[in-house]
Amino acid sequence: MTMAMLAMAFAFTSCGSDDDDEIGGGSSAKEVCRLYFFDNGSQYLNRQYKLTVGTETKIIKIDDLKKETVAPESVESDAKVQLNEAKADGKTVNIYSYDVPATMHGDATLKSDFSVKDGVELPEKVDVLISGYICTGDEHRLQGHGNFFFMGGLAKDGVQGYLDRRNGSSLGSCSLK
Repeated sequence: MTMAMLAMAFAFTSCGSDDDDEIGGGSSAKEVCRLYFFDNGSQYLNRQYKLTVGTETKIIKIDDLKKETVAPESVESDAKVQLNEAKADGKTVNIYSYDVPATMHGDATLKSDFSVKDGVELPEKVDVLISGYICTGDEHRLQGHGNFFFMGGLAKDGVQGYLDRRNGSSLGSCSLK
């Protein structure tokens, strides 16, 4: 009987804790790093981002990304107020993602690299949406680090200045392992 009790005690202690696991998740879930972007499809702007991890920089163009239906809950929650403003009056905002290669490790920084398209005549008012999030975790639980900036009805003579200010600051940063 003592042997049976010891066997049961060993069985419970060797399984580990499942308290923090989500259904389908758990410690066996694959660690991922993914970028999420909200975009209003402005036809007047070159919309791209710079991801720097360690000493490597990658240019990411919105037009080359995978379109998504939703972003992680942490990102949606962080962007909620500005996202609702950007969607006002029936405007469309799309979500895109980019999987960061597993070979990229180190301190990561995400910056916008927007500009007015060459030869384009801007209308009197332009809606500018710049948003990017670095998300890390497993497929079921991603934590986002980023920002969402929306400037609705920006006067055309202020567009490039606004882009230059936003391009000069970091949208998000974290360490990728």
